[in-house]
Amino acid sequence: MSFIDTFFRKLSVKSYYQSKAQETQEDIEKVDELISELAAQILEEEAEKEIQSEMNNQLIIALTDEVGNTCKYELLDYFEYGKRDYAVFFPSDDETSDQVVILQIDQDKDGNEIYVSVDEDLTDKLYSVFKQRNRDNYDFLS
Repeated sequence: MSFIDTFFRKLSVKSYYQSKAQETQEDIEKVDELISELAAQILEEEAEKEIQSEMNNQLIIALTDEVGNTCKYELLDYFEYGKRDYAVFFPSDDETSDQVVILQIDQDKDGNEIYVSVDEDLTDKLYSVFKQRNRDNYDFLS
């Protein structure tokens, strides 16, 4: 085998391995792209699961007023103010409502939890506390 034949053979082998290396690099880039797409899909699915979990964790309770009318409310928040506990509810039966209901959490003589209405001045103060606590969670009209 002549020098020229050997040279071209080695050149051919080198060229072959370079093309394989290029194919390998392209394959690696494709795999990286697929991994990135899969990671984005997993993050999106996890975010959806978290939203679904939050929706499933809503606490809906039925409250009965003094005259016996029962309505369902979603508990939005509860907090202490002036050494008393308060709960903020949103009517879940009325999709057109834009007002929350704020009630004091108390106990009856048997130790059962009851919800007591509060006067208008205190309601305004409690609503301000609720808005401050939840400014990142809800869009407030006023």
